[in-house]
Amino acid sequence: MTTRQKLTCSPMLAAGMTVILSLQFTITVIICFLYVRLSPYFSLSHKWLTGLEFCIPPEDKELSKLDATSVKKLKGKKGWLLGSKKNEIELKVAGIDDGTLVKHLFWEEYDQLVLALVTVTINFVFSEVWQYFTCERNTIMSAILLFSCGLCMKAMLSVILKLGLQSYELRLTILIGIISFLLSFFFLEVPETVFDFSSDIRIGFKQVIKNFNQVLKVNDLPYKVDVPLVVFKFFMATISSLISAAVFFPAFRLARSHHETGKYTPKPYHTVLSSISFLVPGFVLFLWVKPLARDLVFTMDTVKPETLVLLFETFRFYLLIFIATLRLFLLRPYMQSFLATAVGWAEVLLSETTSKERGKNIKLKILGIYSYLCVAAVQILAPSLLLMSLAFMLKSRGLVEMVLPSHCLGTPVSPIKGEIPSIFTETFYRGIFSYFSWWTLLAWFTISCFALVYERNQSIFIKKEF
Repeated sequence: MTTRQKLTCSPMLAAGMTVILSLQFTITVIICFLYVRLSPYFSLSHKWLTGLEFCIPPEDKELSKLDATSVKKLKGKKGWLLGSKKNEIELKVAGIDDGTLVKHLFWEEYDQLVLALVTVTINFVFSEVWQYFTCERNTIMSAILLFSCGLCMKAMLSVILKLGLQSYELRLTILIGIISFLLSFFFLEVPETVFDFSSDIRIGFKQVIKNFNQVLKVNDLPYKVDVPLVVFKFFMATISSLISAAVFFPAFRLARSHHETGKYTPKPYHTVLSSISFLVPGFVLFLWVKPLARDLVFTMDTVKPETLVLLFETFRFYLLIFIATLRLFLLRPYMQSFLATAVGWAEVLLSETTSKERGKNIKLKILGIYSYLCVAAVQILAPSLLLMSLAFMLKSRGLVEMVLPSHCLGTPVSPIKGEIPSIFTETFYRGIFSYFSWWTLLAWFTISCFALVYERNQSIFIKKEF
């Protein structure tokens, strides 16, 4: 690794930093205010889901006539025929409008996540422009990103807690959290020659303890902090277990959406993009393994080490953004495929249930899928936004000096006597956010792979291959 230089900027720009940060805070408030006030007229939350086609539940009189197991697409019409040739009914479809979206389960959580996505994206662009011209880090952006991460965790965990404290899903989530805690603590304890973030965590933590003790000394406080690194790793493993527990059921939703898109989407390129989105994380995860990535890249003698560090770090960052953006793009095709599964479930229930229960079960299933739309959208949107926020945090706080233009790099400046140093360093931020980005992607990808294998051997995937 190259020696990192301290950033310098002119006193005038430094004096105006507070004004610019206040301006960014004001812009953030204005964005949120306009989004809420204009939502009845134009809202990205509505536009993302409006127009999706869903099955309209048939009337009870029509359902009572069903006596066979046949579903086929109507030619030249939007709908399906359900039943036999003698007694068949039409499953009509209609487009979702703005008025019905707010009645869905977890609409508020979905709307909040979309607002957070808009706010984070705009502020990140503003922060990058500000950093380019002033060579200063943006603390307001860090607070917004941390709030976005907390909002994503809250949305994913609230879906599980909504099921009740005695539910099977909650007990399974707790079990996944315990297993993830043990695995994450193991990954944090492996030698530094294995993972790319291990040395940054160790060095950064020592720098934080040293700077904190220096702050105590400057303020004439008779204390000294000496926290073992293993305690900090225990804290990181606890957060990792929460992330794994939160993305457990979203990973199942991703696996189902991937399978459903391959069978229901009318556009073939959606299937290709879904396969890319599902498989690329498996390749990206190995970029944090030193023997398989960094050590091989740094054996190239034709490129300077400083340039290799820059290219390698930025390449990983853009891959994380690519994965998150691609899955956000696939949100609408995933939801359309999810709504289309109502037809397949109707055929399965038609063949399994008795004549008395047949109509009721089919109607409840179609209504259940329709009302579950925003829950499924949250399970795709929340982990994607979480991964994007962690990647933005890694870029804005941990990779500052690696991607700045040349005019921001100055000679090292000795600290002024009596000056209070910054407690948290770039190495510390790079270590923890590189690890949490890697862990979030690992948990989401690994669980979704197991979920895909599991789901293909269960219920609907076996009974009716859509």
